[in-house]
Amino acid sequence: MARAAFSLVTGMPSTLYTCVPELQIRSQLMQCEYTQVRNTDGKVIGVRACCPCCESNAFVEYEKLRTRPLDDYECMSTFIDVSCGCRNPECEAYQRELSKKSLSLTSPSIPHSIRYIFSNVDAKLIHELYPPIASSKYPLIVRPRGGIATRLRREFFSDDSEADMHAKLVSSWI
Repeated sequence: MARAAFSLVTGMPSTLYTCVPELQIRSQLMQCEYTQVRNTDGKVIGVRACCPCCESNAFVEYEKLRTRPLDDYECMSTFIDVSCGCRNPECEAYQRELSKKSLSLTSPSIPHSIRYIFSNVDAKLIHELYPPIASSKYPLIVRPRGGIATRLRREFFSDDSEADMHAKLVSSWI
């Protein structure tokens, strides 16, 4: 029973980050040219994540919510983000996805399932394209299978020796 309780408690994330800037910092994103959605009159009527590659949101679709692991400082956390897809014909990342399937923009029928997939809290979006508040609100760097807290990432690039860094990393898992 004690082992089961220990496994449950140590396996639980210490923090759950909800990463949906389109809702959480909507007013700031309404002012950001990369995320603005405009009606036919040119009036800003909403926000949508933009593609980190082509920096446009015109061809971006929201795919699904995801719960992903986050390597945090001295603990394991979890974050929720949104998987997005870009199908912009001018996007280099989308064109690479097409070429992986031996297709091109001139192909007669391109399956809708082919798109460039990215996170709505991609590092370029949060730390470069979005307003500065996004960097402080979402203190993480997204990776393909999860994320890493920016504070922990900074520790990796400190002046400590490799042995010290290994010891810190191992102690953060215990």
